[in-house]
Amino acid sequence: MVEKMDAMGNIMDFSLSGKLLVATPGAHDPHFSKTVVLVCSHDDQGAMGIVVNRHMETLSFSDLLENLDIEPTFDLPDPQIYFGGPIDISHGFVIHTSDYVIETSLAVPGCDLFMTATVEILRAIGESRGPEQYLVALGYSGWEAGQLEMEIQDNAWLVTDSQEDLLFDSEDDLKWLRALALMGVRSGDLSNTIGHA
Repeated sequence: MVEKMDAMGNIMDFSLSGKLLVATPGAHDPHFSKTVVLVCSHDDQGAMGIVVNRHMETLSFSDLLENLDIEPTFDLPDPQIYFGGPIDISHGFVIHTSDYVIETSLAVPGCDLFMTATVEILRAIGESRGPEQYLVALGYSGWEAGQLEMEIQDNAWLVTDSQEDLLFDSEDDLKWLRALALMGVRSGDLSNTIGHA
């Protein structure tokens, strides 16, 4: 949990769930260069998120359905499959709007989005009864207790509110720039050598 001071000077903990992490040049891990990550959960045990702007070159949505023996009942657009992060790359996650929720769907605290990690949602999408907007990812990004807070303190990440149009409507190559723009930051303002003020 990130610590903040309240008006009385008391330390409060708050969660980054539902926020976007925007990588800076201080994020030296090549997995996260110029990435935008939706934080799906964050507490004193650690954090979990999904990269929302790096698609996989070798796998399409139709390939994924075929691998799972799901036959679409209509002609689907072939959306990108995203690299959600380097952990458990064989496991799939769907970030989606609240118009489709099943028993196994988990609300993403702090925003009006859900995460579902079952084959049922893929079948529903293939049968045109799934969420209106969704993003399918393989793998996830994870941080141990205190790790994300330390990375933010070391200026590896900027934090901003999530916006559905950025997640679902933006071109992948523009999401990082758009997320920076939400904070009034231009990419040229970011130094390759990040320090503390």
